[in-house]
Amino acid sequence: MTTAPAWRRRVVQDMLFPVAGSGWHAPELHGVQGWRWSGPGRLSILRLSIPPGPGRAEAQIVLDAHEALPPVAIFLDGRPLDIAARRVGDVALLRCGWDGGARRAAPQAEFWFLCDRMRDLPAPGRGMRRVGFRLSCLSVEAAADGPPPGEHGLALIAGRRLLAARLAAEPGQARLAFRTEGAARLLEMRLEGARLGADPQPALLARLRAGSEDEMRLSLGPADGASRLEGGLAPAGGLVLSPLPDPHGAALVARLLAALPRAYANWLDAALAGAAPDADLLAFWKRALDRLALAAEAALAVHLAENDELFAAPSRAFAWPAG
Repeated sequence: MTTAPAWRRRVVQDMLFPVAGSGWHAPELHGVQGWRWSGPGRLSILRLSIPPGPGRAEAQIVLDAHEALPPVAIFLDGRPLDIAARRVGDVALLRCGWDGGARRAAPQAEFWFLCDRMRDLPAPGRGMRRVGFRLSCLSVEAAADGPPPGEHGLALIAGRRLLAARLAAEPGQARLAFRTEGAARLLEMRLEGARLGADPQPALLARLRAGSEDEMRLSLGPADGASRLEGGLAPAGGLVLSPLPDPHGAALVARLLAALPRAYANWLDAALAGAAPDADLLAFWKRALDRLALAAEAALAVHLAENDELFAAPSRAFAWPAG
């Protein structure tokens, strides 16, 4: 019997090709060197499908002959990374790594590039544009061996199709407001066009209050305040939420909470073009929403394990509890 060899997945994002993310100008090719300028805002985002667990990355930034290394900070899923930078000819190599705690099993990793030095340069064929640095490529490699080829593939495909058919939930478009209350940070997410089950929902409002990295309170319901679910994250990291009499409804709420990081990412792409954001604040809430989503996924797994009817019943409308 032949044993499948161990492998380490390596992902390379060449910036001449289409990118998933925001905060980048159109690609440019000069001779054999290609890149995209970051901008017009200070924060640029790349999303890549990489495995969870420890890993390392290298960003190749194109430099002019006497240009200094750019002041660029890199975040992975809201966590700042330590960077080792050096110059090799006309390229700056920014290398960073992370441990297993920095990457959860999310569909995509978010790399944020925060540039403190912006300038205005002529755009090819039209006016001026605000730019930061020229990224040629980003290479990412797992630090641990990957699973044998094909392992878990069937279960993953079947699971995704089951959830889409039986527990349909979409967060819609988010509008965000950030506030503080003493030492606590508050985030309000108004969700327009959300769906829970078979029917669209009225505008929903999710209020999150975080006093620290490990403490979070949650309130979720229609924006008109007719009824709300209250809860949060327990000290051990589990999701605690107002009980719902219908297991189907509880599973739908878990699905919606697990999708909030996606709504947050879409808001980042739309809202931060040309902005000078508070990266620490945005990173805090990125980490907080990821923790909430992970707890919601764990709660959903419990619902699926304990309620056989979730597999048999078709997706149906969600009913909010009476106020």
